[in-house]
Amino acid sequence: MAANSRQKKHLVETTGPDVTQSAHELLNVRQQKYLMVNVIARRARELNKGAKALVEPREGRTITETAMEEVLSDKLLLQRKQKKTTLVSLINNE
Repeated sequence: MAANSRQKKHLVETTGPDVTQSAHELLNVRQQKYLMVNVIARRARELNKGAKALVEPREGRTITETAMEEVLSDKLLLQRKQKKTTLVSLINNE
């Protein structure tokens, strides 16, 4: 299968606004550098567990380098979901 025909992979981050954005867009936002590290690490773990790479494999490339190449090739989408907070009422309404 050719690299350009592979579909984008969705990764889910549990906090933040409800949006889906390209993981590649995070590279342009300085405040998101720690999130980018987590995206690459999460994808590297998936690849290590046997997930199929979304870019063409190259001899001598590490799993982390493959994950980074997927980000640079705009193959990953990050889906942020707002963490739902449940407030507990301590007042008994009987």
